Amino acid sequence: MIQLRRAALWTLLCIGASSCTDEQVPPETAELPALPPLADPVQQLRGPERANRELTLVFSGELRGEIEACGCPTLPYGGFDRRAELLSQLAAEGRPMIQVDAGDALLKGLVSQRSDTLPRATLIAGLFSEVGVDVFVPGPSDVVAVGLPELGGLGLPLTSATWADAEGSLLYPAFRVVERGGLKVAVVGLSSMTEAVPTNKDPVEALRGALEQVPEGIDLIIAVGNLRDQQAQAVAAVPGVALVVMTPGEKREALRTRARVPVMEVSARGRYLSVLRLALGTEPARPLLLEEDRSFQDWMRLKGRGELTPALQLEKERLEGEVDLRGLNRGWMEDRPLGAELDPKSSSPTEDMLAQFKADTLEQAARTVKTPQSSGPHYGTGAKCVSCHSHQVAAWAVRPNHARAMEVLFERGEQGNPECVGCHSTGFGEPGGFAAVDKKTLQTWGNVQCEACHGPLGGHPRDPKAVPEPITQATCTGCHDAANSPDFDYEQYRMAVICPSDP
Repeated sequence: MIQLRRAALWTLLCIGASSCTDEQVPPETAELPALPPLADPVQQLRGPERANRELTLVFSGELRGEIEACGCPTLPYGGFDRRAELLSQLAAEGRPMIQVDAGDALLKGLVSQRSDTLPRATLIAGLFSEVGVDVFVPGPSDVVAVGLPELGGLGLPLTSATWADAEGSLLYPAFRVVERGGLKVAVVGLSSMTEAVPTNKDPVEALRGALEQVPEGIDLIIAVGNLRDQQAQAVAAVPGVALVVMTPGEKREALRTRARVPVMEVSARGRYLSVLRLALGTEPARPLLLEEDRSFQDWMRLKGRGELTPALQLEKERLEGEVDLRGLNRGWMEDRPLGAELDPKSSSPTEDMLAQFKADTLEQAARTVKTPQSSGPHYGTGAKCVSCHSHQVAAWAVRPNHARAMEVLFERGEQGNPECVGCHSTGFGEPGGFAAVDKKTLQTWGNVQCEACHGPLGGHPRDPKAVPEPITQATCTGCHDAANSPDFDYEQYRMAVICPSDP
């Protein structure tokens, strides 16, 4: 049959060329050249076989100042209390565990003019310490939040191979070696370029320089940072690391197919933790094999469950026969949501730290409200607008998202939470605004009223300084940011709330 197929193929080629004769038909015994064997990707990743070592790595990044779960998004995940509970569950699996944050954590949103910027950054640094973050790679927004000198004084375990002073000396260690349960992991920090730092080194050259200094006896080498997609791909092409972990950008699946080593993208806003369970079976820089092998995943799950029933013990032993660890570093990654099922059953240090921060925020808001204003109009509240703009106020009142924004907080018992009140009211913590969060005060200042969008207008129209501010996208994104309004579209949202013209 094979010989007939070969003869038929040769005949077709001759017909296509219009120049073959009967004498040119090859004998039936002629052999076609053998095709080269397909490369085995797993075989390519094999290295010198070493004893298996298990480890759990936990990654976070782009927290953007979010310190607790918010009910605004469809999925109200997040919060340091829940994070601490999940970490406790992961630790109970019995593997050594290391936590790494990829930066851009300290500043609320993308930009901020809030008075709580430094207190918030200080709180987050303390919360990171409380939950046991081992390495922190600073991002540009972290410098914006507190300034370069103050960043080094927050007590964070900083690392950056790319940030240097004017003389070219690194501001922080190029890498950190974390030892846990007899395992040593070297984490090289790669920070994005920012004008706030005197010298920004090329991340590829910075990584190469750092790898030359990594000591012997390391079990795993990874690069972590907050680089752009193209930079992340270039970094992943540098020999010497087993894994590259970056803050959100291009989809990790796309990067995996183009990189020498896997490129993981961490989950942002503190809503999830990216958990990577590893079985290390070769040298520290051997590229990690990240895959969807169910046998490997089920085996790792069973190994983390402690005492097993006889049936599960047999299943574990069966899976061990299927799992190939010879000369491989293998890993299984999942994003674990910080949902309500992780709410702690009793008070915790993180809860106490958050409560103190909120109390301090309310006190600061009261001081700011009482600060004498040297210039500019004060707030008049929406009740003053209706006398001249009844048509616009009537249209506003029937659109519930803004007109009833405070009701949402009352329904959830969060009306006294300064993390929420600012976006569900008008003028909170601002000069000439309000600070008390009792029910009577919120009846006056609650909801997103006219001045929330148009600015303080007390004394309008008599006061020439009290002029409505133009509405721009920045007007909206102060509250409708990616964390709390993930589906925000400026034109679509603007058309839903725009004031009608005068009749």
